[in-house]
Amino acid sequence: MDVIVVGLLLAVIVGVVAALWLVERRGHAATRDRFRPVLDVEAERARVLIDIQSVKQGLELAQSQFESERTRAEQERARVGVEFETDMRAKRARWKGDYQLALDELARLTREVGALTDEAELQSIGYYRPKFDFKTSDDYKRKLEIITAQQVNLLKEKKAASCPTQWQIECSRAKGKQVHGAEFEADAEGIQR
Repeated sequence: MDVIVVGLLLAVIVGVVAALWLVERRGHAATRDRFRPVLDVEAERARVLIDIQSVKQGLELAQSQFESERTRAEQERARVGVEFETDMRAKRARWKGDYQLALDELARLTREVGALTDEAELQSIGYYRPKFDFKTSDDYKRKLEIITAQQVNLLKEKKAASCPTQWQIECSRAKGKQVHGAEFEADAEGIQR
């Protein structure tokens, strides 16, 4: 019987130890599951390396985009600078041409004013520059007499200031003729002067 008691006792002890071992194992499993990412050093190392690689790729992409944008901005700035310089050169050339035209016009007008001033001074002292192609002053006088005679004939014939329209004033042709005659007289006086 001693053997049976010892066997039983041994079985109970083994059962208790097994039960404690199971309880302990379950507790350790929960703790181990909870801290598995920290406890599994290789897995954590791999995860951190992946994160580092991802950040490096993001930085390289950002650096590449930055360089691309900077290059594009420099090209745009250079293009705008060239356009501006070309535009300024064209404007400068146009302004220079306009300035030269203005200077030429000023010189022409200055010469013209000088000539007119000289002409006015000569006329103020009684010098008359002939504008006709007469060989002598007698030819000029004869031509002037012919023209004056023609004007007198036109006045006598009442053709110097004629109007083919028959005027009516207050439905009267006589009043229209009278007013037209008065206007003709006024025009004739102007012609004779």
